[in-house]
Amino acid sequence: MTLVPFLFSIILVIYGNGIEEKTNIPGRLLQDQCKVLMESIAGTYEGDCKKGLAHGYGKAVGLDTYEGGFKKGLPHGNGIYSWRNGDVYNGEWSKGKMDGKGELLKFREKEDDLMISGYWLEGEYVGISKYPYEVISKSLTVHQVRFNRINADEKTIEFNFNRRGKPITVSGFSLAGSFGTIENQSDYSVKMRVHEFPFTGGIQFDVPGPIQTISSPGGLIQGRLEFEISQKGHWVVTIEMSSME
Repeated sequence: MTLVPFLFSIILVIYGNGIEEKTNIPGRLLQDQCKVLMESIAGTYEGDCKKGLAHGYGKAVGLDTYEGGFKKGLPHGNGIYSWRNGDVYNGEWSKGKMDGKGELLKFREKEDDLMISGYWLEGEYVGISKYPYEVISKSLTVHQVRFNRINADEKTIEFNFNRRGKPITVSGFSLAGSFGTIENQSDYSVKMRVHEFPFTGGIQFDVPGPIQTISSPGGLIQGRLEFEISQKGHWVVTIEMSSME
């Protein structure tokens, strides 16, 4: 009997009196052979595989469709994701989330489609700039500004004032900006509520000078900061004042 090589391997599995035929096509893998860990595209997969997970370049089709880079079963790198409603994202991914530079085409049935270009961070659009915050200008009395996003649920910005890493008191605080109001103020911090992001605003304030003496304890200096935050959330903005007189 002569064995003839076949392009496709045929596996015969006997169940009782019946025979089930399965065809394995090289490069095209079922979900149970090379898993895609994103539920919305977990169905059929064609592409590179490593340790039972989609890894490398591939195409996954489920309720939605994704073609591009994979890492450990999730979209990672560059790829195109097509939703079943007609929306399409073409850009960078990280650990299964839109992350980096990309373009999102929003399908609108009764209007022209909407194209959104810019940067995403952990699945959220942050704007045309790579970072979701920017210092537009500051006074010379402000040495450094740090932005820290605490959560994604609120629409608030909290300002803390430091010198040499230690809190200092603030007074004479005033705000100018797009739809923001002061919610709470203490000796060392100010919290404001933002009606909408992106938020562009400016603040002005007074803090004690860097040199305080017994004979002259009350000398104040003025600070000014203009900034933009494009991503929704509760933000803590730490303003480090200059130590120079």
